[in-house]
Amino acid sequence: MPNCGCVYVETCFDSCTALSNMIRKAVKSHQCGECGCMIQPGEKYEYASGVFDDGSFYSSKTCSTCLEIRRVFFCGAWGYGQIFEHLYEHFRSLGGQLDHDCLLELSPAARVVVIDMLDEVFEQVDAYEERYTRKS
Repeated sequence: MPNCGCVYVETCFDSCTALSNMIRKAVKSHQCGECGCMIQPGEKYEYASGVFDDGSFYSSKTCSTCLEIRRVFFCGAWGYGQIFEHLYEHFRSLGGQLDHDCLLELSPAARVVVIDMLDEVFEQVDAYEERYTRKS
């Protein structure tokens, strides 16, 4: 398996008194808590729920594409609803450089999502370099 970097995230899971996590098959449409896409009936998704120490209830649904991205790039913990924020910052810290073999670990749909994010990082890096190299 290629070294795809490791996104480490601090989470608040220690404050959960109960947390369940399961893969379900959708019987109705749901919205992915990560990318916002619609999970269609018949598609598999992750359902996670818990009760925090303050008594508040938490639940999240994650599509299979986002699950793949999380599996390849995150080591250990992550925050539900925050993987793209953390992944984007991770790519920025790498200067948009990524081992191409990491993309081979992903399905075509997940690859498109990651490549689009990398393109955005490259555009920012290029704009930054253009702005500051002209001043030199």
